[in-house]
Amino acid sequence: MGRRSTIDRLPEAKRQRVQQLLRDSRHLTVDAVADLMHAEGIGISRSAVHRYRQALERHEAELSGLGKAILVLVIDPCAPAPTMRKIRADRAAVLAALDAI
Repeated sequence: MGRRSTIDRLPEAKRQRVQQLLRDSRHLTVDAVADLMHAEGIGISRSAVHRYRQALERHEAELSGLGKAILVLVIDPCAPAPTMRKIRADRAAVLAALDAI
């Protein structure tokens, strides 16, 4: 297991400030965020900001995908009633659910 990032080791208030800048100012470059942090007395490298931004974006992407689902309705003329399945909305899951019916 790798070591914790420089930003993860910051005190909670400073870490939240970095997260706020990264979330609210997505148009800022990594250098600009690092410079703003240095101006506020938080010494972190641009590499640390870059790695943390990537991890934050991956985490948010994973969270945003949790609530997405798709409802698949399969009508088989031989079955007595239509079959419905609620599944995650990615291609592999849809195909697997259809195969299971």
